[in-house]
Amino acid sequence: MRPSIPACGIEISVAASKTFTAQVALLSLLALRLAEIRQTLPQEEIDFVLDRLHELPDQMRKFLDGDHPVEEIAQRIYEKPFFLYLGRHIGLPVALEGAR
Repeated sequence: MRPSIPACGIEISVAASKTFTAQVALLSLLALRLAEIRQTLPQEEIDFVLDRLHELPDQMRKFLDGDHPVEEIAQRIYEKPFFLYLGRHIGLPVALEGAR
């Protein structure tokens, strides 16, 4: 298992979004390590998830460097009095973070 230390960098947008993301990634690594020790997941599955986790920084960078209508969407919902965040299973913490 490859060790990893979260290097969040400077927080520029929503307070704690980078630290939240780093915590989710770190907890995922911890869960995978425990699964490896307890042998509750096949090693191939652990390796697959680890590979995807290690690809995240590049995937996020590619997305952020792309041309997306984020500002247009933000302008449409900016002054709405209500916004519904849905999340289940692994997506629940992300929905809770967005609903803050």
